Amino acid sequence: MPNRRGSSDVGPEDRAGYEVAETGSSTARRKKRVPGATHGPHGPRALEELAGHVLYEWRMWNWAAQQLNEKVEGLVGPGPSPERNALIECYLLHLRNLIEFFRSPGQWEDDVVATDYLSEWGVGQYESVLTSAWEGLNKRLNHITTARADAASWSEVQRSWQAAHDAVVKLWHAFERQLDPTTLEWFQREQSAS
Repeated sequence: MPNRRGSSDVGPEDRAGYEVAETGSSTARRKKRVPGATHGPHGPRALEELAGHVLYEWRMWNWAAQQLNEKVEGLVGPGPSPERNALIECYLLHLRNLIEFFRSPGQWEDDVVATDYLSEWGVGQYESVLTSAWEGLNKRLNHITTARADAASWSEVQRSWQAAHDAVVKLWHAFERQLDPTTLEWFQREQSAS
């Protein structure tokens, strides 16, 4: 995709199989996943450690949802509320990360996704709900876009986020039910990564 300077954001692969991606003033090298691979290159020890990071996303998302439900009325008042905005952003950030974990095949070799733990994983009926919410999150949370100013679409976007919330809760429990007992323990530890 051409950037404003006319060059590509992602260049051709070099001999080691890495793509060179322009990221502002620096250049990053990330290796793409092998097309069609259902598991990433992560070994069992790495997946055990990375489960703590996935669990962290789940716990922070749930915490933010609880805080919003308990405190939103106290945080709403005349004018902007930085506290409310911070809770909303925390909630939406972790929602986006969980959507990516569940629905993504993993574009990059270092991405950690549900299929790293369950090769037969799929989101099934929730694909369109998650895709819609993910697109709205990218346009309104991750990037400054004109979509932020489109007040007419806000109620639709918020409905997509609520539908994604319901889907992610169901997917989390389905994911846990499908894990073998040892792997399930990785996702139930008292301490999770942060």
